[in-house]
Amino acid sequence: MKTMRTGEVKIVKIFLASSNELKNDRDLFAAFISRLNEHYEPRGYHFILKIWEFLDPAYNSKPKQEEYNDEIKKCDYFVALFHTKAGKYTVQELQVARNECRIRHLPLFIYFKNLDYWQALQKKDENLEAVKKLIGEDDMKHFWGSYNNNDKLHLDFVLWLDDKLGQSSAIKVEDKEVRFGNLSVAQFSQLPFAANNAEYKRIEEQLAGLEQDIEQLQQDINEYPDNIKFSERLSQKVTARDKLLQEVLRQQNALLSAAKRIAELRRQKTSEKLAKAAEAFEDGQLDVANRLLDEIAKEAESHIDQLEQNRMLVHQDIEALRLQAQIIMADGEVPITVRVARIFDIYAKADDWANRSAYNKTKYVQLLFEYALFLYDYDKFDLAVEVWLRQIKLSEELYGTNDDHASNSYNNIATVYVKIGENNLALKYFLKALRINEAVLGDHHLNIAVSYNNIASVYVNKGDFDEALDYMLKALSIQINELGPNHLDNALLYNNIGTVHSRKEEYTKALEYHLKALDISKKAPDLDISQIALFFNTIGMDYYYLKEYLKAINYLNKSLTIRVKLLGINHSSTASTINNIGMVYHRSGYPDKALECYSKAQSIFEQVLGDDHVLTATSYNNMGTAYATLGVYTSALDYLTMAMTIRENKLGPSHPDTIQTRNLINSVKKMMER
Repeated sequence: MKTMRTGEVKIVKIFLASSNELKNDRDLFAAFISRLNEHYEPRGYHFILKIWEFLDPAYNSKPKQEEYNDEIKKCDYFVALFHTKAGKYTVQELQVARNECRIRHLPLFIYFKNLDYWQALQKKDENLEAVKKLIGEDDMKHFWGSYNNNDKLHLDFVLWLDDKLGQSSAIKVEDKEVRFGNLSVAQFSQLPFAANNAEYKRIEEQLAGLEQDIEQLQQDINEYPDNIKFSERLSQKVTARDKLLQEVLRQQNALLSAAKRIAELRRQKTSEKLAKAAEAFEDGQLDVANRLLDEIAKEAESHIDQLEQNRMLVHQDIEALRLQAQIIMADGEVPITVRVARIFDIYAKADDWANRSAYNKTKYVQLLFEYALFLYDYDKFDLAVEVWLRQIKLSEELYGTNDDHASNSYNNIATVYVKIGENNLALKYFLKALRINEAVLGDHHLNIAVSYNNIASVYVNKGDFDEALDYMLKALSIQINELGPNHLDNALLYNNIGTVHSRKEEYTKALEYHLKALDISKKAPDLDISQIALFFNTIGMDYYYLKEYLKAINYLNKSLTIRVKLLGINHSSTASTINNIGMVYHRSGYPDKALECYSKAQSIFEQVLGDDHVLTATSYNNMGTAYATLGVYTSALDYLTMAMTIRENKLGPSHPDTIQTRNLINSVKKMMER
């Protein structure tokens, strides 16, 4: 439950149903809800109680059932009280509430007066059969309860409310009462687990006897002030009473803690024996409850042995799943889309099993690393962020926050944030990784160069190309000093530097860096075909800007062939290359072919990245320019406006890409005015 802001009050509507035979209980429940507002209103909640019997069809043209339905849909919690009656119409009304609970994932509270709720599902009472059917399904989280007096009913409800709204410290025992903050919920002696508890009753009777003795001795002292024996006896009785008061309070707290735990059990699926133990506690039969729980504990010994054996087998199965993911990816005869779908299911299953089976934490960190990296590689970015965040948390627990494991995790999640356009979050995590690396490794380690290059990628997205180039050149200086100018690790950095020069419209210089990156990569002993595809793509765009369109198409088609084979057609990198091919067609005088490419890229971007991503905005922008070239100005303006909205939101109004789209919109408007 979120914390309410100061001055903000959330209205919580509670729908109460009961038969007329429980009118007194209903009225007391209504008064109790009203008193709860005294506690909750300062904490941001106000309760309004709706009661079925208050709905009179004479004041409304709708049938009563429709009126109930309308009221139920406006409420947040649903409470039904039953005693001996559960008639036809009551069950119909309960059905409405139950369906609404299902739709809105809300609990349904059902309380039976003077009925053993743990055994209710086994009873064959005619009036309860329909109710049993409604609440006996596994997919609903209903709250079963029984009460023999209103103190028990109010405590049961407030225990759930306490858990739901986060006021757990407020329920306590004080001066023979259960209190909720400053409100009295129940007289402790009226609660069945106290009233039926022989030991608690014995202590209470003993305490009452001491109180009477103390009162009598005080009278005796007043009458015979010089009798020292009375004073000595009074002192002994007061000491005994105070000690017994402490024992009573200890037992009250223990009983209330057990009652809280049983309230939790009622919202869970439990064994029949555990249900009977809870019932015995409610009846004050602690010896019976403990005997049943002892039996459960003995049975649990064998369960634990089986659990350990099964856990070992599950952990072996997880290792098999991780291996299977690698082998499936290596099977080039299977289409990439089929492989990706299978591996996604495998990693999701492995993650679930690891979470449920106390998987080795060191191995779990690595599993989450593999899972998140796969999700990133195949454009499932939102889920990748969720997995990386869990990986970071577990990694920090194992290794701390100043370890290279942490810096690697920070870099990884920042890379995802770059991809989805969350530049500020990306920069935050990249800088955290840099600070760790500088503290642990010094200023000239290769990992520092990696951090510089990562930070530069954020500044590229922000349109601050000079700042990006400064970081990249510092990274290159470290790598050349440590590895030499032609090391494979420099290839990607050369490519990135070239891309920044391209964004600065220094296309000849950009081509120089991109060709150098490709040359280094081709000469490497371990050829990285995905990197080759990237370099083909960037070189193709250099030739596009230099107006050498045949060379541009040649390189871009090479990139597209590799990316379709490696990543599949429905991947953002594949879509980027298709979009770039469209740009070449557009510039070389084929706007209809360009539009076809832009449309295909747009469809992929929307499917993979969503309709508010910066790359989707690029496709919208290009669609707009193609329609403008074809003279279809209305469509051009529509697409450019969509691109403008995304770019302003994601990049800001002063980003070069935003300014470009704004200028295009103005140009189209002028054309439409001619």
